Amino acid sequence: MQLLPARVSLWYFGDPIRECTCSASSIMRYQKRISGPLLDRIDIHVEVPRVDYEKLADKRNAENSTTIRT
Repeated sequence: MQLLPARVSLWYFGDPIRECTCSASSIMRYQKRISGPLLDRIDIHVEVPRVDYEKLADKRNAENSTTIRT
């Protein structure tokens, strides 16, 4: 799970394909900033696999709204 404000540059941290170029100290500093008050308010943590943009944008196998509602 990633919750990243716009000014944080940890875009590839935890990404299995792209390598994060951040230093270990940058990662630790970021994790310390969000660890307390924010994480206390999150009840469920779910890790989901990466999905490529091309797969998300592919409309060939897309379901229509009626199918999803039933």
